[in-house]
Amino acid sequence: MPEIVALFKSRKDALITTLVWLIVLVPVLIIGYGTPLMAEGIPKTLTHMFGALIAAVVMWMWISTFYIVKGDILFYQSGPFRGRVAINQITKIEKTFSSKVAPALSRDRFRIIFNEDEEELLVSPEDEGEFIATLKKINPKIQLNL
Repeated sequence: MPEIVALFKSRKDALITTLVWLIVLVPVLIIGYGTPLMAEGIPKTLTHMFGALIAAVVMWMWISTFYIVKGDILFYQSGPFRGRVAINQITKIEKTFSSKVAPALSRDRFRIIFNEDEEELLVSPEDEGEFIATLKKINPKIQLNL
């Protein structure tokens, strides 16, 4: 069987989009217009560096949250956070609406259950149908609860 390689970007919903832009813009505004809410005794430069770091990590996650199927492995990445799941270990995929922290930029997600310990991974691919079809092509035993 030829190796399957597919890239799936994360869907982005309005609430998470708003939160991301607020997290990015607040430090930028503080750096640009001063720090009136800054605690006494904390150097301004340190506050600016911390704010810029937070904004940079959040933007990195916003730009680079995606899923790749390569061979029989599902790779996921969200900024600096990444991992992999053996597709043959996936037992079930369920539809969920969750705000848990996960490599997903939408609350409308799939809950992927894998391994004997029933570990879970939450993902939100833009093209849900193609994502499911790709995983099922590799592991037809995956149970769906959509």
